[in-house]
Amino acid sequence: IRSPNVIRLLGSPTEIERRLMESEDALEVSSLFDPAVFRRKLGDDPDRRSPLTERQVQQVLEGRNRLHIIVGSAALSLDRVAEALTVAKPEDIAIHEVTCQSVNDQVTSLARLRSGRQHVVLDLATGSQREQRDAIERLRAFVSNGGRRSASCLAGPSADWLWTDDSLTGEGVPYVHLQLWNQDMLRAWAPECQYPLSTTDQRQALLDATGGWPLLVEKAAGAARDGLADQRARQEALRLLDEQRDGFLASVGIPDNPVTRRVLGSLVEWTDEISFDELATLSGIAPADLLDQLLRLVRLGVVSNASSSDSYRVNSLVARLLREH
Repeated sequence: IRSPNVIRLLGSPTEIERRLMESEDALEVSSLFDPAVFRRKLGDDPDRRSPLTERQVQQVLEGRNRLHIIVGSAALSLDRVAEALTVAKPEDIAIHEVTCQSVNDQVTSLARLRSGRQHVVLDLATGSQREQRDAIERLRAFVSNGGRRSASCLAGPSADWLWTDDSLTGEGVPYVHLQLWNQDMLRAWAPECQYPLSTTDQRQALLDATGGWPLLVEKAAGAARDGLADQRARQEALRLLDEQRDGFLASVGIPDNPVTRRVLGSLVEWTDEISFDELATLSGIAPADLLDQLLRLVRLGVVSNASSSDSYRVNSLVARLLREH
């Protein structure tokens, strides 16, 4: 270290101090595995990730005699939940996928089994609200009558009555919410991902471009794996929206009604974080109706209130697409 050549490479004390100060925000301590933010890969594609974190998987599969409601949309990869549970399950658990129409026959058959643990995944998308309620009650009866049974219901926008229905919560039915990618989740993925995610700025650039939506995040990761630099990879991901813009917005599941349009219009117009009272004044919507709409939009990932429970911000990508609409 005392060699003149090494000293010249390091630079003067002033130069070393300047470089360290510039790198202060970029340098990070390696983090240990955190099941609360890690999403495992699904199948052979290393960039196709689970919509559930490992902690959520554990919560759902270890909840014996319990039914979970999993809330999300196609844009949040709700259609991958059954696959994610199948990939992550212990060997002694069998996963069974059912619909509102097939749940009765399936649970009747499973009730005869005397060995192994059974987990039923109910897709509510194919039923009316009445059929959805009946199917949930049938599953609750099934899981409560055996110590080796559990179940989960996939509650997308077609079952959004569940998102604000307090009756099940009051009876001890836990909810699991699918999420957009965020800083912590991307950091946990960094060791396995070809897209550069080692610094806060790199992760934020990807989140700003994609809004954290899984389809676009995974597309950028795949483009980087194919050899594109990070900026080009982000551009490649956004090219999907040139051809699938309307399809993407449909997959997000934004309710098509005048009140929702007015709420989103006000949020997009404001452009920054806004308090609940300010939004009520700007939109002219009654507080009770506004709160109901915001809760639904938060469940969809369209609106966030991460920094404060009383302030809201529209997702950056959704805002750009709505302005262009």
